[in-house]
Amino acid sequence: MFASLCLEIEKEKKKLGDSDREREMMARAPMVEDDYETEEKKQAAADVLYHYSQFVMVSTSLLILELIYNWNFLQELSGLPSSLKKEPFPASSSPDSIGASSSGMAKGEKNKLSSSKQDYNSNLISWQYGTDCCRWEGVVCDPVSAQVTSLDLSSRRISGKIVSTSALFNLTSLHYLNLASIFFNPTALPASGFERLTKLTHLNISNTGFVGQVPIGIAHLTNLISLDLSGGYVAISDFILNTSDRLILHDPSLRTLIGNLSNLRELYLDGSFISSEGSDWCRALSVSVPLLQVLSLPGCSLSGPIDPSLARLSSLTTINLEYNNFSSTVLESFANFSSLSSLQLASCSLKGLFPQKVFQFKNLTHLDVSDNPMLFGNLPDFYLDNSLEILMLRGTRFSGAIPNSIGYLKFLTTLDLSGCSFWGSIPSSIFTLTQLSYVNLSSNNFNGSCFTGATPNSIGYLESLTVLDLSGCNFRGQYPLRYSPLHNCFY
Repeated sequence: MFASLCLEIEKEKKKLGDSDREREMMARAPMVEDDYETEEKKQAAADVLYHYSQFVMVSTSLLILELIYNWNFLQELSGLPSSLKKEPFPASSSPDSIGASSSGMAKGEKNKLSSSKQDYNSNLISWQYGTDCCRWEGVVCDPVSAQVTSLDLSSRRISGKIVSTSALFNLTSLHYLNLASIFFNPTALPASGFERLTKLTHLNISNTGFVGQVPIGIAHLTNLISLDLSGGYVAISDFILNTSDRLILHDPSLRTLIGNLSNLRELYLDGSFISSEGSDWCRALSVSVPLLQVLSLPGCSLSGPIDPSLARLSSLTTINLEYNNFSSTVLESFANFSSLSSLQLASCSLKGLFPQKVFQFKNLTHLDVSDNPMLFGNLPDFYLDNSLEILMLRGTRFSGAIPNSIGYLKFLTTLDLSGCSFWGSIPSSIFTLTQLSYVNLSSNNFNGSCFTGATPNSIGYLESLTVLDLSGCNFRGQYPLRYSPLHNCFY
C-alpha cells in the first residue's frame, strides 16, 4: 500500500512539471501589448491556486500514510482482537501484514489463557508471561490466526473452580476442550458460560467432581461431535440413589440437552442421574442424535422397558447401559446392530432369550451381559473370523454345551461363564486360545471329563493365563492340570 501511494505522488509531481513547462511556453508567445499586463496578473493568480491545490494533495497523501503506519503499530502494541481491527483501505495479503495480525491475536489469546490460569491452582510451569502461548502445555493454536483452538488439561494436577465469569469462556475459538480427571471441589457447573463456546466439537469434563444440574448452555453447542459428562464409577457400582453427588439431567432433561445436537457421534453420561419416564430416553435419542456411534449411560438410574425406537440408531458401535433397571427383554432388534464392537448390559435386570446372532457379529470385541439372573440363551457355533476379546456371561441362565468352535476365538483374553448352567465337557480347543489371561468356569453343571482330550501339559500352551477357576463343577475323573504353575488356580 505504501509503495502504490508513493508511485501516485511521483506521477502527480511529473504532471506538475509538465504543466509548468506549458505555461512557460505560453508566456513567451506574442501578446497584444494592451492586454499583456492584465493577462500576466490572471496567469499569476492561476499559478498560485494550482500550486496550492497540488501542495494540499501531496500533504494529504503523506498524512494518510502516517495514519496507516500508526494504526498498524497500535494494533501490534495493544493486541486488539480481530473484531476490532479495521483497515482504512483494503488490507494487503502480504506475509508482513499477516504476521502483524497474528502477533496481535497471539497476545490477546495469551491474556485470555493467563487469566484462565488464575482461576486454578496448577503446576502449569510452561504457562509463563513472555513466552509463546501456542507452545504452552496442552494448548494448540491455529497456525494462521494464532487463536487457541484446542485446550487439553486432562489428568493434570489442577484444582479450583469454574464460574460463569471464568476466563475460560473467553476462548471462543475453541474446538476441543478436555478437562477430564481434574478435581474441582464438588460444586455445580456454572449456569452460564458454555453457550459462548459455539465452535466446540469435543467437550470432555468427565470425572471432575461437578455435581448438580447440567447447564442449559451445553444444549446450544450445536457443533458438538463428542460430549463426555461422565462421573466416577463409585456411584454406578454401588447403585447410589442419592443425587447430591452426581450430575443431574432434569431441567434441562436429556431430551432438551440433545435436542439440537444432531451432529453428535459420542455421548458419555456415565453415573449421571437422568430423570426420564419409562423408555422416553430411547425415543429422545433416536429422534435427536441419528448419527450416534457411542452410547454410554451406565448407572444413570434409567428404567425400562428398552424401546424398539433405539434400533433406529443403526450406526452404533458401542452400547454401555449396565447398572440400570430395565426389567426388560433384550430386543431382537439388537441383532440388527451389525457394526457393534462393544455391548455392555451387565446388571440391568434383563430377562428372556438373548439373541444368539449377537455372538456372531464380526466386529464385536466386548460382550458383557453378566448378573442378569433371568436372562437365558445358548452359545452358538462361532465363526473363524470372530473378533471377541472379552466374553462375560457370569450369573445368567445360559446353558447347554460349550461348542468346540470356541477355539476359533483367537483374540479372546477374558472368559467368564461362572454361575451359569453349562453342562457336558469343556472342549480342549480352549487350549489353542493363547491370548487367554482370565478363565472362570466355576459353579456350572459340567458332568463330563474336565477337558476332553486334554493332557496334563495342556495348560502350558496358555502362557498368558493368570487366573483359572474351575471350582464348584461336577467333573468326572482327574483334573489334567495337576502340574499347573498358576498361583490363582482353583479346582
